[in-house]
Amino acid sequence: MSMSPRKELTLFASQMGMMIGFIFTILSIIPMGINYGTENIAFWLGAGLFSFSIVLATVSVAKMIGIIRKLKVGFSVILFLSTNWFFIRSPNRNSFFLITMFAVGSVISGALSIILIYAGEIALYSIPWFSLISGSIGSAVLTFVLSVRAKRKADRLEELNNE
Repeated sequence: MSMSPRKELTLFASQMGMMIGFIFTILSIIPMGINYGTENIAFWLGAGLFSFSIVLATVSVAKMIGIIRKLKVGFSVILFLSTNWFFIRSPNRNSFFLITMFAVGSVISGALSIILIYAGEIALYSIPWFSLISGSIGSAVLTFVLSVRAKRKADRLEELNNE
């Protein structure tokens, strides 16, 4: 399969959007279920996150299917569903791996900072809570920086017409 670096990056971004959208959908059900019927702020935040995550997942899946149909390749192009997704021959494969790891770390530490407060395991504004929030923000910033770097590299390769 031959894909331009920009298309490859767009496909990877849509796959990340799909995965994060699915994760946020599952995580938003927790505060909605716990606070169902109370209509307090936690319920409305969960409902807002649920709506956002459904839109994110839907848009990402639509974009991914558009790329798959345009290139006339099967669903094996979906990197996360392949057993050897890290063996792609993309010049950005190292960035893709790091972006995936930092994005997952950001989502997990952010979710833990919320879930552990609801479970009563940590207190709000405590040192463990600040550690989780700092880890989540740091991972999100690194994800963004690596995404910008991957985009610049894809643009440079596209201009050179080199895969």
